Amino acid sequence: RPAGNYPIQQINPQDPSIFIPRHIQLQVCQVRQIFVCLSFQEIKVKQTLRFLNE
Repeated sequence: RPAGNYPIQQINPQDPSIFIPRHIQLQVCQVRQIFVCLSFQEIKVKQTLRFLNE
C-alpha cells in the first residue's frame, strides 16, 4: 500500500510502516534546511553585488 494514503493515527504500533512518516519528516527537514541555506547565500550574493555596484 502506498505511504501517506492513510491517517497516521490508524497505524498499528507493530506495523513497520510507522517508520516511513518519520523518515519522510526527516527528509522534509533536510530539504527545508537546504532552502534556508540557499536563501542566505542569495542574500549574501545580492549584498555583494550591491557593494560592487556602489
